[in-house]
Amino acid sequence: MNKRWSFWSTIVALALVVPVLSGVHASIARADDQTQSATEMLQDGLDALIDRQQELARQLFEHLIQAFPQSTEAARAEQELGALADEPSRLRERAERAPFADRASGPELRMTFAVEAGDRVFFAENSAVIGGRARALLEAQARWLAKRPDLKVTIIGRSDDGGSADAARTISAGRAEAVRERLVANGVASSRIVIDARGMSDPIATCRSALCQAQNRHAETFIGSTTAAEISE
Repeated sequence: MNKRWSFWSTIVALALVVPVLSGVHASIARADDQTQSATEMLQDGLDALIDRQQELARQLFEHLIQAFPQSTEAARAEQELGALADEPSRLRERAERAPFADRASGPELRMTFAVEAGDRVFFAENSAVIGGRARALLEAQARWLAKRPDLKVTIIGRSDDGGSADAARTISAGRAEAVRERLVANGVASSRIVIDARGMSDPIATCRSALCQAQNRHAETFIGSTTAAEISE
């Protein structure tokens, strides 16, 4: 009789505990889904910035802040919105009004190039492989440069993949070379292109989070030379 009672007591206890545990797991899963959704939303906004779609990026960041107000992703979105508000809109609007900008020089010409074609492509960690998004952007760069055959460009490779300075310089050189090869394949004369591998020595974003540091894994197509005089214009 006691054994039978013990058996049924165990069954009843399990029947009470399992739903509770299931509810806990479901809550954790929902929390994970929300975190992933916030992360994906932030990444979509950053991708829009990379594609020079500032208005789309602004909308995505604002929606992220509204949907996940206390998240770290929302805090990052607020920072990006602040940067967008401080962007030199005068130069951007002037570049958009002058599609060829034949008389522009220095920073204005580079702003025009960034707006119309995009000036950098991004890479996966420890990779120098050109992805689909990068191929499309480099085709746009090649078309832009084909209309201005007198311009020379410098491909600046950067890295923030961990490891030694030598390893970072090597992978940044590989990224710059991959971009050069793609531009040449799309009709840009190789004599117009110079490689500048900077490794970790010239970061665009100085931060600690992995998502932020990923902004330094790229190759930038810089209109003109990269001498100190040129950069200081």
